[in-house]
Amino acid sequence: MKIQSAPFGLLLSVLLLVPGTPAAAQTAAPAAEVVWSATNDFAGKMMDIDRFDNVYSVGDTIVGGIVLTRKFNPDGFLLWGRRYRPDFAVKATWVAADPKGGAYVVGYKFTGSNQSAIGYFVLRYDADGNLSWSDVSDGTGIAVRAVADRAGNAYVTGGLFVAGSFTIGIVKYSPAGRQWVCPVVSPNGGLFPGTPSPTGLYLSDDEGSVAASGTSGYLYYVLSCGQSGSKRFQDFRDHSVYAAGVAINNEGEVYFGNGLAGGLGMQITKYSATGAVQWTNVYPQGDYIYRLALDSLGNVIATGPDYSNYYANWVTLKVAPSGALLWAATFNALTANNEVPAFVALDSLDNVYVTGVGGPEVVLANGSRYMRMVTVKYSAGGALVWTIGSIAGGSGNVVPVGVDSRTLFVLG
Repeated sequence: MKIQSAPFGLLLSVLLLVPGTPAAAQTAAPAAEVVWSATNDFAGKMMDIDRFDNVYSVGDTIVGGIVLTRKFNPDGFLLWGRRYRPDFAVKATWVAADPKGGAYVVGYKFTGSNQSAIGYFVLRYDADGNLSWSDVSDGTGIAVRAVADRAGNAYVTGGLFVAGSFTIGIVKYSPAGRQWVCPVVSPNGGLFPGTPSPTGLYLSDDEGSVAASGTSGYLYYVLSCGQSGSKRFQDFRDHSVYAAGVAINNEGEVYFGNGLAGGLGMQITKYSATGAVQWTNVYPQGDYIYRLALDSLGNVIATGPDYSNYYANWVTLKVAPSGALLWAATFNALTANNEVPAFVALDSLDNVYVTGVGGPEVVLANGSRYMRMVTVKYSAGGALVWTIGSIAGGSGNVVPVGVDSRTLFVLG
């Protein structure tokens, strides 16, 4: 039986009460409680927090093409909400909070019933919700992801037109506007194969390096750039099922995660700072990698689905810098539907938090059945600490950890 996902946005603030004791079963009571929540009729897309734990969420309407950006204080009080609807319909894809206050909102313009992209946009709101500027381009470009540094700059990956030519890559913005573009160059010297689709973006902890990944036709690509916009390397490789996860460390080493055709495993490739492949390993515990993160020791955390039992379950891996598998964990709370993770984050103790859609299912009085928004905590050693879900949210999209490492914010 196919179970639906709930059709509206939900934002939760979760307080971690005590350091959790590793649980023996996934039904163990969590050492956490929901402090506040907020819902609306906009589809919740993404959320981020600033250094004061103010929350910036972005979503859009199913019809009408309106983007809504909202700011909450740490106690859940709505500080402001702003709608963006120019002369064309728009959809949001990501939001990145300026640690000093304010946010960058990215997305695309679209047209037609199939919502074909007709341009890229980046919006900059200040801490009071004033629109400082907008960067809007025509064409088929899409702004896909964004991340902000501690100085209040933002890095955006997507497809856009530069001097009349379409390119994909990374764009840096300051609070004053666009600074530079670090592009991907087509491997054949002409048009990109197929339709380029940027999927991953990661800023190193020291903010000296930024990496992006994506697909282009039957190829996938990895791009590494320096803080000044200089390209360190790019790599195009043979087709994979899904090219999403990328991470880069302070040494400029890049990790790229993807899935192999036919469900043959989760694959991670490590590149040196100059683009030489250090190793490529396949981990049979899952099929695809959706997100990567790095812990304080440089270990790689990967999460994605496993379809080996027909319906998907979550798989989370921790991999050493050498490529050795340190641990693997599976979340499975449904037997007849796909449970899929969406995001992974770590706290200051390297505990791992994964959010997505999962079970147990929600059955309403009228018989309707829904998946729920689920967040799982693992210790740094891979032990399950707790599982917490919301019957109001259909899918967890993102799970930032608060400044104090005791508060989680989950959007779905």
